[in-house]
This record gives sequence, C-alpha cells and structure tokens, in this order.
Amino acid sequence: MFPKDLSEFYQHSVHLIYAVIIAQTYSIVSDIFIPLNKLDTYDGAVNAIALGFAYFVIISGWIGYFKSIKRDPHKGKAGNARFAIDLVILFVFYYLLSLANPINKASYWYTFVWVLPLLFALFLAWDCLKYHEYIHERASEKNYRKERLKITIVYFSIFLIQAVLYYFAIADHPDLTWQGHVAWNLIFIPSSFLFIYLYRRRKWKTGNKARGANRTKKANNSTSTV
Repeated sequence: MFPKDLSEFYQHSVHLIYAVIIAQTYSIVSDIFIPLNKLDTYDGAVNAIALGFAYFVIISGWIGYFKSIKRDPHKGKAGNARFAIDLVILFVFYYLLSLANPINKASYWYTFVWVLPLLFALFLAWDCLKYHEYIHERASEKNYRKERLKITIVYFSIFLIQAVLYYFAIADHPDLTWQGHVAWNLIFIPSSFLFIYLYRRRKWKTGNKARGANRTKKANNSTSTV
C-alpha cells in the first residue's frame, strides 16, 4: 500500500531498509558458519558470537523503532530531522554487521570504542528530537518521554565508560590471552550484549507501562460518560 503522507513514507522507508540490511548479510552468515568446523577455532567462535550480537542489536532496534514510531510518528521539522537520524542509525547498523564479516578482518576495537558509543549518541539525539516534537503534549506524556530520555542517557554513559575501559584494557593489558589470542573480546561482547538487553528491556517496560496507563484513563473516561 502506498504511503498516505510523509510520516508513513518515512516509516515504510525505514522498515524497508532494515529488511534490506538483514537480507544483505546472509553472505556473512555463510562465511562464518560454513563449514561448521570453523566454530571449533577461537576466531570462528568469536566471529559467530559477534555476529549474533550484531543481529541482536539490529533486530531489537527494529522492534524498538516499530514500538516507538507507532506511538509517536514523525511530524514537523523535528520529525524530518528524526528521519535523517534514522538513516544514519541504519548505516551504523549496517557497518556493525560488516565489522562482523571475517573477510574484512576488522578489529573489534572499532565496535567497542566507536560504533556502540556513536549508536547510543544517535539514540539520544533521536529521543531529544522526539521530545521536542511532542513538547506541547500533556504533562503525563512529557514525563513518559523524559523517562525514556533518561534511560538513553544512562546507557550512553555506560557505553562511553565501556569504550574507555576497552581502549585501556587492550593498550595496557594485551597479555590477557586465551589459546594465544587476546581474550578481551570474549569479555566485552557478552557485556555489550547484556547492556543492550537491559536497555531494550527498560525502554519497552516504560512503553508498556505508559500504554497501560492510557488504556486505563480511556476506560475511566468512557465509564464517566455513560
């Protein structure tokens, strides 16, 4: 169905690009998992974990986008700016997946020191623009968006701290090894996985709570008018 307005066009475009990004990465899955005996090596196992992490970041981001944009679609100039940030976020997602491709032989340094902090900086900018778009809403809605903004600030700070820790861990303690390989990646990939999970869980919990409150309020209003 063709979009009815600019806001719907933005949403359809973002969903389409998400789907294209995931489809484009099936070759990476093939390079990592075929043949399966690649997973018996340290590099093969780490590459598989890193790919799983990248997919988790992107798919959870897609779900989060759907939930958020369904409630607060783009509108006005701030909405146009938010769509522009959507496109940058999608590029960063694609870059994160490309870093997981063993053919590129990219260092995980880029993922932890640059990509994840940049991603959360973009999430923060996105939340700030959304707050500005809907600044004239009632107080309960403003408080809901402030709460989500605070969550993003907290996890942006966490990934900044993790970036610093990873930078100095690699620089000052390269002797932490496992089977002759630097073992820091096996520490920071699971920790990043955990922080992304906690971030999404808190965001979705806040959204579900707000939706429940709105349904209760509508039910009470309907009862009072009967």
